[in-house]
Amino acid sequence: MESIPLIDGVDIVRASDMEVVPVSENDIEASLPRNYESKDGMLSSMLWDRVAAFANSRTVQLSLPKMSGQELNKGIEEGRGKMKKMMGMMMMGGAMKMAAMIPVAIAGLFVLAGKALIVSK
Repeated sequence: MESIPLIDGVDIVRASDMEVVPVSENDIEASLPRNYESKDGMLSSMLWDRVAAFANSRTVQLSLPKMSGQELNKGIEEGRGKMKKMMGMMMMGGAMKMAAMIPVAIAGLFVLAGKALIVSK
């Protein structure tokens, strides 16, 4: 088991040839204490040691798709063209936001005028 594929382009690859000596169930049972809490703690530490050994012996390999210079240049040109076409829409969106704020400003003026009317009496 040299590599473990996670998703397309991302693999976990064995980095070092650490030899892990398999331990039989009888050897584990013989090395564990008889107390339940001590046994649970010892098994947890053994498990975390195995997980750490696995993580230390592996690396994450990222594979990117191969692209030529022309393909990369084409993507840049298209991106610039799209921004030119969208600038008008962005400006219209900003204008619509400002237009939507006009009723809020008028309501604020009404509240201010009402407050002045109440205070003047």
